[in-house]
Amino acid sequence: MAPPVDAGLQTELFVKVGVGGNAPAPTSEPAFGDTPASKPPTIRAGEAMVAPFVDREGGPRSFGRIIKSGDLAGIAQASERYRFQAYDRVMIEPPVGHVAPEGERYLAYKLGPIIEDMGQVMIPTGVVEVIVSPRAGAPAVAKIVKAFNEISGSDRLMPLDTAGSGTTTRPTRVVDGPSTTVRWVYGEPVLASLQNYIVLGVTSQSGVRVGDEYVLYRPRPKAEEGVPQDPTVPAGKAQVVRSTPFGVTAIIVGQEQPAIVEGMPARVSARMP
Repeated sequence: MAPPVDAGLQTELFVKVGVGGNAPAPTSEPAFGDTPASKPPTIRAGEAMVAPFVDREGGPRSFGRIIKSGDLAGIAQASERYRFQAYDRVMIEPPVGHVAPEGERYLAYKLGPIIEDMGQVMIPTGVVEVIVSPRAGAPAVAKIVKAFNEISGSDRLMPLDTAGSGTTTRPTRVVDGPSTTVRWVYGEPVLASLQNYIVLGVTSQSGVRVGDEYVLYRPRPKAEEGVPQDPTVPAGKAQVVRSTPFGVTAIIVGQEQPAIVEGMPARVSARMP
């Protein structure tokens, strides 16, 4: 069976070749109303927003909260709903130190598992946008504009951070980059695959930046006496989408072997300038 095609490469080839297999004819200038094709971002904003990330155990200290539903309900019970979805209105308490002006957006998240010797995973659940600023001690009113997971009244809020996303700068290849291991796989899938998120055992303090790339390897089996050791086999490629002082989150963008699991080695293959 032919090896899987890198999703980014497949897209790039499609754009170059075009529908029908013929390359588009060059033009001296775009047609009226058109704009020149732009270079796709290295990291899409959506990939960064949805990505789980590692913080200190217990999460950020100065967090806000979703308090309750902000919709006017026809019956009393509906106003006490605990779970919400896109376009619902909610009453919120902004993160400490934030005045929550209209139009301000916050990331809703819930606490995830603790990774030993690293910190705790934060799981983004959605994005809320302030539509009525807090006044005279009253909470702000916000609308859920994006929902990634189930959003509940226990979810916390933090400033929306998409640092590093949107840039079109590409990482530069490196040889024999530093190594680490996969510490956690989001969702605990039976077989991690393209677009799955993983946490690596490094941090931003190691100089890891959004956009850096790692090659994932199949763990080298233990050699038996008199039997040659199998060579290390590349299993896939991952690109960093979140880098914090507590951990690094990457998204799988290429895959050659099905077994991408916790504990497997990963090595830097490209760095952002």
